[in-house]
Amino acid sequence: PQVQSAESSGEVEPPHVVWTHKLRGVVNMDTNPLSSDLGAFVLEKSNMDLKSEVGRTRTKFQRIDVFDTIDATQRDYLSYRKSLEDDASYESKQSNFFLPNREIYLDGVLQSTRHGNEAYHEALVHPAMMTHPNPKKVGIIGGGEGATLREVLKHNTLEKVKMIEIDEEMVSFSREHLPDWNTCSDPEGSAIWCGDDDRAEMYYEDGLAWFNNRFSDDSRIDTEEFREEPFDVLIMDALDPQDDVPFADILYTNEHFFKTLYNALNDDGLIILQLGASPDVHSPPERISHNRKRAIVMQSFENLGFRSVHVYHEGHCQFRAPWSFAVAFKGANGKSLWQRTAAQMDIQIRNRMIPTKSGEPTLKYFDGAVMEGYKIPPKGFEAVFCKALPTPASCLSDVKNMSQSRSVYDPFADRHTYMSKDSKHTICDDSTAAIRSVPTSIVETIC
Repeated sequence: PQVQSAESSGEVEPPHVVWTHKLRGVVNMDTNPLSSDLGAFVLEKSNMDLKSEVGRTRTKFQRIDVFDTIDATQRDYLSYRKSLEDDASYESKQSNFFLPNREIYLDGVLQSTRHGNEAYHEALVHPAMMTHPNPKKVGIIGGGEGATLREVLKHNTLEKVKMIEIDEEMVSFSREHLPDWNTCSDPEGSAIWCGDDDRAEMYYEDGLAWFNNRFSDDSRIDTEEFREEPFDVLIMDALDPQDDVPFADILYTNEHFFKTLYNALNDDGLIILQLGASPDVHSPPERISHNRKRAIVMQSFENLGFRSVHVYHEGHCQFRAPWSFAVAFKGANGKSLWQRTAAQMDIQIRNRMIPTKSGEPTLKYFDGAVMEGYKIPPKGFEAVFCKALPTPASCLSDVKNMSQSRSVYDPFADRHTYMSKDSKHTICDDSTAAIRSVPTSIVETIC
């Protein structure tokens, strides 16, 4: 324990205790939230100067945990304590630098952090919003923390944003425990809580049903209540495609749902969504890995007729791995708008962003230089794309090599993946339907 002595009276403050929690006994590791990110990143770590539970609740849909943490390898508790004093010290003058990292977990899975808040949500929202020439109407699917809504409301072209979030209790819990995520007090003309902005409408409903009732080809409800004008931009800030829960399966493997989203867009509309941790060059083909649902999403975009799709990732979201995003354009001009120069993007940001009362920049992370990195697809995505079955023609150096295209994934022929833990887990998992394409001899050798 670390003991602080009071300077004036000599009294000894209560000790600051650092604790750790370990799961013991027989535990269902697949369903226990403590065995997921919450356990690995917070509860079981012993190198933290601070580990404090801010709040916890269980809604009708999920368990929510919020913790404040100080990782001793990056910050320290004593500097944090000093930042709270009014002594003209550097720490007290720059107190924001020493705040604990607030982290939110849903069913044990990390969703967002204070230190990565702007990097993640600005990367999710602004590349697409800035690429659209005049986004007036925006739809958000999910986004219960309120930060995605916060970023959308920074655009001066916006007339209406509709946020469809199934868990109203999560929105209320986030409003209480995550004020930095959902405050709109600084942009001129907005509200203290972003949900109170005149341009925002909140719907606490199932997003799949909401769009199905309004934009489905075969089950649209043609009444005044369900009539809806198309959107310029749709943003999906929902579960990760890698989550092994039934709702994630429905959300990311249902091409009918993506068809309703396609119908919900204007002719020059676009959709953007987060796709979980980025692959690396050692990853196996997406179709036979835990990223199977991500591969289905990308195929759905192609099947539905989106004119161009761009994948990018952001490495500063504080998710322990670079985080990937995809934007799909319904119109033909999307590709050229996506490739604008850094200078053109900075001018667009200056013209588009609502100024702040404080005089601080409206955006804390995203700018033209950051966008330059988003324009080039990550190397990991290129690698896994070229491991698809059969080998895509664009991955072959010339027409003569077309005969070298593989129809079966052979991990021994792929020096990047045959020792990969992900590959071995996937190939040895009999429940994976896609593994039927791997020869029995290879499965027996590896497993």
